[in-house]
Amino acid sequence: MVGNCFTSDQIRIILVNLSFEEHKLELAKKAYDHVTDKENYGIISSVFEFDDAKNELIEFIKKN
Repeated sequence: MVGNCFTSDQIRIILVNLSFEEHKLELAKKAYDHVTDKENYGIISSVFEFDDAKNELIEFIKKN
């Protein structure tokens, strides 16, 4: 079992280095369960260029 071992900002830094929105979104969703500060996870949306990816992430966060 993997615990919560990343902060939202650490995930944001990782995502900034990915080129494709779909890869960023996939990793952002998978990483959500492994952050120590879920209340700050909204900062992740700043790495996306397109509103549809931002909105999808926001909806994902709301449901989880």
